Amino acid sequence: FASRLEDYYLADLLTDEGNSGSMKQSSQNELNLIIDETDKALMNGTSKNHRAPLGDLRYNFDKEDCTVYLRLLSLYISEDQFKREILPQQLCPLLRLLAACYDERFGGEGLSEIDALIGCPILLPNESSTGIDFVDLSEEQKWTATACIFTSVNWCRELI
Repeated sequence: FASRLEDYYLADLLTDEGNSGSMKQSSQNELNLIIDETDKALMNGTSKNHRAPLGDLRYNFDKEDCTVYLRLLSLYISEDQFKREILPQQLCPLLRLLAACYDERFGGEGLSEIDALIGCPILLPNESSTGIDFVDLSEEQKWTATACIFTSVNWCRELI
């Protein structure tokens, strides 16, 4: 289950040295820390996907200690219907199952053993796309933005 969570939902960030790991730069340079080219295009506004509003890494509670980010926006703009419609629905139950497995196997305390996920940033539509500029988005972009926010709220509820 852990590998599925990592493969579909998470992506690594670069360090100052260029290796996967800790995020040491300011939020202004977050784009330089993202490895995935599709995610970079979402954040800098060059994505050719008609479903994609401008993206941003939001809710980074780990600040410079984060090593991964949750790729919600990437899932919802995918051309693959399975990734777009099914995988986001499986995220929270998969996290719950992973926490239960860690508890059973290691006698841990649930999500505290999976600390990289607890405060990691989430790739979501930027604040203006979900706020004042929402009315200017296409219908597909509105659906994407709304679905991302809905899933991120459920993700945060699951973490708490």
